[in-house]
Amino acid sequence: MTHPPEGNDNADWGRTAETAACERWPLERISGDADEPWWYDARVCERIDAAGEFGDVEPGTPVEVKVAKYRIPNDTPRRGRWLLRERAHEQLLSEDGEYVLGVRREGEGVGELVMRPAWWVDDLVTTWSPATARRSGRRVAQIPWSRVFEEGDEKGIASISITNKGGATS
Repeated sequence: MTHPPEGNDNADWGRTAETAACERWPLERISGDADEPWWYDARVCERIDAAGEFGDVEPGTPVEVKVAKYRIPNDTPRRGRWLLRERAHEQLLSEDGEYVLGVRREGEGVGELVMRPAWWVDDLVTTWSPATARRSGRRVAQIPWSRVFEEGDEKGIASISITNKGGATS
């Protein structure tokens, strides 16, 4: 498990999730590099065969890393959500990109991580909503982590096999 950042803002958690993803898969982190595209965080460095039924992920594939809080706010029953920006998502779809989706708990860090194709994540989007003034992009979608993970035992989250509305299984 990648430990929590010293700060507590979304950017800190994003960087922590990117680090966790790069530790798990052969990814090169590019976020924050002005010479790189704005719409993804990392790229695949060497072929990944761990994608199971989704096929191999080739070197150079763009990867967007998303992390959701376990509960929001303050351990209420409401599960955290991944926020997708439509423009970035469309770019990732057009380039056959991947998402790394993670869940974090306050004080514990990023726990579960999965890599899924952008087309699979697209099937999880139920609606695009107008973005607020503070968010970049015109429209956003929010996906609860429970669409990909299921609450497990006392340790928290356990990855499971699910079928999303598009028919893809994880």
